[in-house]
Amino acid sequence: MDDLLLDELGRSLVRLETLGPLLDDLVFPRQVATGENAGVAPNAPSSRPPVSVPMVDLKTDAQQVVCGWAGCLVDDARDQVGQAPEDRSLAVQAAWLREHLSVLEVMPWADLAAEEVIAHVRLISDVVDPPAARDAPEPLTVGTVREIVSWGRLLGARVSERSVRRWCQDGDIPCELAPDGSMLVLLEDVLVRARKTSGDQQYPPFGRVS
Repeated sequence: MDDLLLDELGRSLVRLETLGPLLDDLVFPRQVATGENAGVAPNAPSSRPPVSVPMVDLKTDAQQVVCGWAGCLVDDARDQVGQAPEDRSLAVQAAWLREHLSVLEVMPWADLAAEEVIAHVRLISDVVDPPAARDAPEPLTVGTVREIVSWGRLLGARVSERSVRRWCQDGDIPCELAPDGSMLVLLEDVLVRARKTSGDQQYPPFGRVS
């Protein structure tokens, strides 16, 4: 891993330590402690403008990435890092990975891990802490299956990594292989195919998140 990617990964993990609890607050709204609404949970969780995204899916996807790479690090360097924390919260897992960056950076899969973590932290940041003076984030037009599925869900599509990979294998949507072997697909193709599968015209067509 080069120094620039390592630095960005480190900053992303620090950011995730802060964003993790904020995302939890959106998934599980806290009860009001005082006043006329004391003891009453807030309305169902939803994102802050300008993004609309199923918070539970966003959190689950991020946990799978962060905890998954933490598990890989334990498998490949247990004698150096010991066990990953039992607490699967994003903040705890991010802090643990950051503490072991010097070990992680020499792993053969380090670049892929960094790119996935950085991409998810950017998405979480856009949802949890959107810049006040910036338009809604522009969706990716092409990306890995994991990235495009995240954006598809962000746009309201009921889609999974498994379904997208199956569509590619069946020839329902075109795909290309990146140099690292990952499968690249177009967001528009995935949204159109998901719309046909569900018969749902409710979520917006490909374009800017609103």
